[in-house]
Amino acid sequence: MRSRVQCVVAVASLCILMASSDARAGLPVSSSNCDGDAGCWVILSVPQYAQENTLWCHAAAAQSIVNAYSAARTQCTCYQSNTGASCSTNQISYVSNVENTIWTLSGADGIIVNDYMSWSTTWDQLYNRHIPMVARVLKNNGSYGHFIVIKGVDDDASADWVRVWDPEFGGSASWVDFSTLVSAGGTYQWTHSIYNFQ
Repeated sequence: MRSRVQCVVAVASLCILMASSDARAGLPVSSSNCDGDAGCWVILSVPQYAQENTLWCHAAAAQSIVNAYSAARTQCTCYQSNTGASCSTNQISYVSNVENTIWTLSGADGIIVNDYMSWSTTWDQLYNRHIPMVARVLKNNGSYGHFIVIKGVDDDASADWVRVWDPEFGGSASWVDFSTLVSAGGTYQWTHSIYNFQ
């Protein structure tokens, strides 16, 4: 984790500095409810952007998190930061580049895990702390790598669900069964995570 410096006391032009690793305040909630035995759910206010080119899912996912935490950035800016290439190109990117772009453009520093997150961690991040996640997935039975944003959770009595924003094909938000998301052979298979933005 990158060390942050925070001004804690300002006297005239003197600023006393100290390192800070405190978590950011959670994002605003778009909607939530708790139905007792039927379960609780929350959807965070994370902007949703469709990818602007066929391989720009990484840029769209980064743009969603960057713009949730800071001033508006274009998808082209996120793409250039992820790839180092001109916006007239169409390249893939990697989990580490996406995390670095989010940190560079918004100051929100995430942790990369080369795996999916457990349900308890996913619930804690989204429901308790109001922190979204970026997931790198294999899509359509493992045919290609893809980035999505997880912006909500629901512990319905029938199953555990995550609210997924998928930037591909114009973008769509849907509830996906957590057990399906982490297993092979479905629409998505969660392989890498960026979480705990601070």
